[in-house]
Amino acid sequence: MSGARWLALIVVALATLGSVAQAAWAAWPGDPMVNVPLCTAASDQQVPKIISDGAGGAIITWHDGRGASFDIYAQRVNAAGVPQWAVDGVALCAAPGTQYRPTIASDGAGGALVTWEDLRSGTNSDIYVQWVNAAGVPQWTADGVALCAAADDQLYPTIVSDGAGGAIVTWDDLRSGTDYEIYAQRVNAAGVPQWTADGVALCTSPNNQFTPTIASDGAGGAIVAWYDYRSGTSNDIYAQRVNAAGAPQWIEDGVPLCTAEGDQQNAAIASDGASGAIVTWEDYRDSVTKIDIYTQRVNAAGVPQWTADCAVLCIAANFQITPAITPDGLGGAIVTWQDRRDGIHYDIYAQRMNATGVAQWTSNGALCSTAGNQLILISQNPMIVSDGAGGAIVAWFHHASGSNVEIYAQRMNAAGLPQWAADGVALCTAVDYRFVPTIASDGAGGAIVAWQDHRSGTSYDIYAQNINADGTLGGVILSAPPVSVAASFCLRSIQPNPSFGNPRVSFSLLDATPATLVLYDLTGRRIESLSVGSLGPGAHVASLGTRVSALPPGIYCVSLTQGSHRAFSKVAIIR
Repeated sequence: MSGARWLALIVVALATLGSVAQAAWAAWPGDPMVNVPLCTAASDQQVPKIISDGAGGAIITWHDGRGASFDIYAQRVNAAGVPQWAVDGVALCAAPGTQYRPTIASDGAGGALVTWEDLRSGTNSDIYVQWVNAAGVPQWTADGVALCAAADDQLYPTIVSDGAGGAIVTWDDLRSGTDYEIYAQRVNAAGVPQWTADGVALCTSPNNQFTPTIASDGAGGAIVAWYDYRSGTSNDIYAQRVNAAGAPQWIEDGVPLCTAEGDQQNAAIASDGASGAIVTWEDYRDSVTKIDIYTQRVNAAGVPQWTADCAVLCIAANFQITPAITPDGLGGAIVTWQDRRDGIHYDIYAQRMNATGVAQWTSNGALCSTAGNQLILISQNPMIVSDGAGGAIVAWFHHASGSNVEIYAQRMNAAGLPQWAADGVALCTAVDYRFVPTIASDGAGGAIVAWQDHRSGTSYDIYAQNINADGTLGGVILSAPPVSVAASFCLRSIQPNPSFGNPRVSFSLLDATPATLVLYDLTGRRIESLSVGSLGPGAHVASLGTRVSALPPGIYCVSLTQGSHRAFSKVAIIR
């Protein structure tokens, strides 16, 4: 067969995947122009938020305009990149009025808890929550449980698991009619609010408190941080711990983490693993036209642990804004932000602070500084996630003048060294533009990223893409990389690929325990299953079976399972 003919067949196979994607059933592609559609329903789907499902996949929620007003939807995608719930997602709330700005936490059992702002009353915004189980079935009251329906507006809810199947939610609250204050509520696994009706006050000091952010305290409670205008002259950073019973644990109205000159705002928080937290923020102490990044650790007793008025994370020239944070697993944290130190365009930088508040990487951070703008945009979206080995993966969108807006990611190891291509790996280079990437771990050193996407040219949809620990896209390896061919588990290759039929699979097994190779289509329908455990440890080759030769052209998935180990790959069948 000529090279041109072979290339044409590969293009046909990829086009088949693209057509399947439009039907909202796909698998992780290796092509950043394709990606997996999670929702392509009519009108706009916007501002996704993501969490891991604990099994190599993820759950994504968003506000959705397919109805008369925005509602709350969610979708689960498995480790192979196959959406698991209803086409275009499951409705968590379709009540009258507008529901928007959902945030999400794991239920610890493959499902999720989602909270949002809700205007069903028609007069003011309230806070609601819903639990959706691993099968995509909402478990509580239809359209969600009311956490707060107090007077006036409750805004910007954010959520964390309580470790017992429920969650703790915090929000901005205007019930006083004059100032925004900070409130919180816990809901148990049965969907019953546990604390004072309409929530517990964490801060009701004079003037306004804005944009709370939350982390678990590891003991059924939570730590909440916010920026605070109680001084009447500038914003400062405060925090409060609330226990599992709803009792604030630190001084009334919160502990000051930073009261330096100028404004401190847009806080982000991560657990320190010892019932305390690390908080980072934008800081204007040096100038009203210069913005830096600072951070502080507060222990379980509410005592700040680092330098008075906080540890310097980045004081480079010009603007550093919208920090996001993840724990490093050793009592410290890794922070990323968008950085305009060159005075021309925004780049992506990151820095690791250890448990004692000492910066561990290159002075003022380092990550991506290619041409054009690299943007994070929304500090409360989780654009950074731990890689499970002391490093982190960061996602952002890239905009070069006159070109599409694309999604990129980079992995930094524990020493602060980029692990993937210079200036990041392209996750999405499809036509048109997309925004608000949100990231979750795949549990194997890689990540899943979701975003709102305008490739249709008419409205925003929700798409997602995986990236493996080695910076490649496509088939997911859920077990550790092999240490030797003789005693390892992996799905090594499928040959030929593309194939006219009956491709051969190369793989390695750990031992002689039961193992299975399965071929299935993109709807999850099992086509062929082979028991291969009797082959024993080491490297093997097996045929996928004669039924493959009768399959229609398209992209198919192959899984290898042995005990708790699983691996996935893809094969294109062509004719």
